[in-house]
Amino acid sequence: MEPTARLRLYAVTGGRTEPSHRMRLATLVKATPSAVVVAEVLSQEAEQALALCRRRPCSVAEVAGMLGLSAHVTKIILSELIESGALTLALSPTEASHIEMTEVLLARLKKKFAM
Repeated sequence: MEPTARLRLYAVTGGRTEPSHRMRLATLVKATPSAVVVAEVLSQEAEQALALCRRRPCSVAEVAGMLGLSAHVTKIILSELIESGALTLALSPTEASHIEMTEVLLARLKKKFAM
């Protein structure tokens, strides 16, 4: 990677090197109903990410692909948007299915042991 490309990524992330929220590639993010963020504060990439997530929940991998950025840099940008209140984390399909399975198991155990 060229030094100017690294410098550009450093500028895009505001100097941050780690995301403040744990996310997987399949983690979904969505815009909050009151997603109002001052445009001057956002980088062009953050604005684009927010626009994508306003249409529908998007995975981290989708946002990274659409922005043409690495997943790590995308997670940093998404973390900033979450901190600002513009985005929220949604469950990934895998996480949602685990919760559903756990709820079904719990219901069956309650039924069996009359809890």
